[in-house]
Amino acid sequence: IEHTDAKKYFTWHPTAFKNSNNMLKSLANMNRFSVITIDPHLKIDESYNIYREAKLNSLLVKQSNIKDDYVGDCWPGSSTWLDFLEPQASTFYTKQVVKHLASVPNLYVWNDMNEPAIFTGPEKTLPKNALHRKKTQLNNSNNKKKDNEWWEHRDIHNIYGFLMTRATFEAQKTLGRARPFTLSRSFFIGSQRYCAVWTGDNTANWQHLAKTTPMLLSISIAGIPFVGADIGGFFGNPDTELLIRWYQVGMFHPFARAHAHIDSVRREPYKFSNNVLILIRQSIRNRYILLPYLYTSFYFAAKTGTPIMKPLFFEFPQDEQTYNIDNCFMIGRSLLIAPITSANQKNLTIYLPGTSEQRWYDVSGIPINQSSYIHNFGFLAFIPFILPARILQASKYHNFQTPIWKIPILLRGGYILPIKARVKLTTTATLREPLTLIIATQPNNNNNNNNNNNNNN
Repeated sequence: IEHTDAKKYFTWHPTAFKNSNNMLKSLANMNRFSVITIDPHLKIDESYNIYREAKLNSLLVKQSNIKDDYVGDCWPGSSTWLDFLEPQASTFYTKQVVKHLASVPNLYVWNDMNEPAIFTGPEKTLPKNALHRKKTQLNNSNNKKKDNEWWEHRDIHNIYGFLMTRATFEAQKTLGRARPFTLSRSFFIGSQRYCAVWTGDNTANWQHLAKTTPMLLSISIAGIPFVGADIGGFFGNPDTELLIRWYQVGMFHPFARAHAHIDSVRREPYKFSNNVLILIRQSIRNRYILLPYLYTSFYFAAKTGTPIMKPLFFEFPQDEQTYNIDNCFMIGRSLLIAPITSANQKNLTIYLPGTSEQRWYDVSGIPINQSSYIHNFGFLAFIPFILPARILQASKYHNFQTPIWKIPILLRGGYILPIKARVKLTTTATLREPLTLIIATQPNNNNNNNNNNNNNN
C-alpha cells in the first residue's frame, strides 16, 4: 500500500511513483507482471474523489442507526467501507478498477484486509450489527431509497470478501484479460472462480512452516485449488535454514510468494551468502522447470475441480495408511513432496502410497552448491531428471537423508512428467525453450493400467 498517495487506493504516490505508467510499461516490455493492493476501506478525506462519490451515492456500510456511515480505523486512519452487498457499490468499485488498470496490460490486483479487517473493535472486523443493503429499492413517489431492507453484518460476514473479489474479477474481464489474477485473504464457497488465496499473516518459525501443509491441503480439498502461504513467514525474521526449507516446499505450492512485514529485515535471496543464494535459486528454478506440469495441473483443476495440491489419500483412496498423513502431499498426479519442517533435520521417514507393485522414483536432487554444477548445468535445478534415480517400492516406509540442499521429491511410476530443462529469466522467454518429457516406467500391472487410463496430472 506504500505505492498509494496517503493510502488512498486507486492513486499513486506523487514522488515515489510519479511516473507509474512509464515504469509499468517498461516492466511489461520485459515480460514482467505487477500486482497492486486494493483494500475495501476508503480513507475519509473530502479531497479523495473515490470516497466522496461513494458517500454521495450511499454506497458505504452503515451503522446500526441506518443514518450514519460506519467509521473505523485501518491503514489510512479513519475509514469507511464499501458495501459490496449493494449492487451499485460493486459496479462503482468495478469501474474504478477498470479505470486504474486500463492503461497498462501487466497490472493485476491483490485484495487484502477484505474480511474486512479493522484495527478497532473487539473482533477486529465490522460490528455484527453494522448494516448492508439487502437490495436497492426505490420509492416510486420520490425516487429515494427505502431504508427498511437491511442485512446485519453478522449475516453476511463470510461473503463480504467474496463479493469484492468477484467485482475485481469482473473488472479484469471487462478489460479483456484472458486470465485475470486476483489474490485474496478472504474467501468463501465459489471463490475459486475469481481468485487465488493464501493463509494470511503467518510467522517466521518452524511451527508455522509445519502447519502450512495441512492448512493448504484442507483449503484445496474444500474446492479452492489456487492456494499458498507466505514463504519465510510474514512476521519476524527467519534464519537461513528456515528460509531455505520454506523455499524448498513453497515452490511446489500452487500459489508461491515470498512476503514479509514492512518492518522485517530484508530477505531477498541476494541479501544472503552465496551458498544460501544458490540453494534458494535452486528452489525457484525448480518451479520454472515444472511450469508445464503445473500449468497442466491448473488446467485440470479449472475443468474438473480436482485439487492441484492433494493429500495422499486423494490419489490413493484404497490405501488406508494414507488417511492420517498430512505432512506431505501430491502435486498433480505424478509428484509427491515431503517438506522438512524442523531445524537440523538430517533425515525423514515417509510412507510411499500404492500397492506393492507401484514404483516411486527418488528425484530429490544432488548437491548443486558446487561451482562445477553451476558452470556445467547453469540451467538446472532438477539435475536428477537426467541422471539415474533410485527406485523405491510403494506400500512401505522409507528413510531419506535430508541435508540442507534437498527435500524428498518422488516421481510416481507409470507417469510422464513434462518439464522445461532450460529456463530463462521470465516464463515468457522460457516458453520458447524445448519441452523435455521425463518417463517414469512402471511394470505392467492392473493397478497401473487403471492409472494410465486417466490424465497424467
